[in-house]
Amino acid sequence: MVEDARTCAQEPLREANVRPDVPSEFHTHEPGELTDTIDLVAVMQTLVKRRKIALIILAVTVTTTLVGSIMAPKRYEAVITVFIRDLPQARAAGVTPQTLVPFAVSDRVLLAVSQDTELAVLRSSFNVKLDAASRVLTVTVSAPTAREAQNRAERWLESFTAEACRMIAVEQSDTPLVEVFEGPTLPGHPASPRVALNIAVGTLLGAFAGVAAAFVLESLERIREHGSVAPPHS
Repeated sequence: MVEDARTCAQEPLREANVRPDVPSEFHTHEPGELTDTIDLVAVMQTLVKRRKIALIILAVTVTTTLVGSIMAPKRYEAVITVFIRDLPQARAAGVTPQTLVPFAVSDRVLLAVSQDTELAVLRSSFNVKLDAASRVLTVTVSAPTAREAQNRAERWLESFTAEACRMIAVEQSDTPLVEVFEGPTLPGHPASPRVALNIAVGTLLGAFAGVAAAFVLESLERIREHGSVAPPHS
């Protein structure tokens, strides 16, 4: 009876792979149970050991990004939004919002905007987008200074409106083809470079590069240590 009781008491312990006479800290664990913990500890130890090189790379990357963003030429943008009316004269002339997209940056329109600027260079500073469903044309004009961007946008709007009316043979005093929703205003800040965004990206890249360098150095040191160990004599 006593032996049966002892057997019953020890059976759950055997099922749990635990010996009653061994302290809990020495209990057997399944293979791989501590892998994640050990790997995390090794990673943290490597980062702490190689923190100087990681921080140096991070600092250099962020500083370079900041200096590059500050030194980069600034670009200011002025935005114009116009509505294209559905006029009978426009339909008769085959003028649609779609045809006005290339017309907006044609030589015919840009000649009045150029002011000794090459048309190809001037054209590259314009970005034209069309919302065909609402017949709304949005034009973004960029320039090195805020005042130049605004002036360039104003000259473009005047030229585009006049040339569009001439194209369908209507006077601007009549119902115009183009109605201005939003005229050009003086940009308050540069559209590029985006310093905050560049620094954020530079910080991430610097952090990744620093961590990678830390692990590369740690791996090289371990390789040298293993190579310096003399093989046992037979």
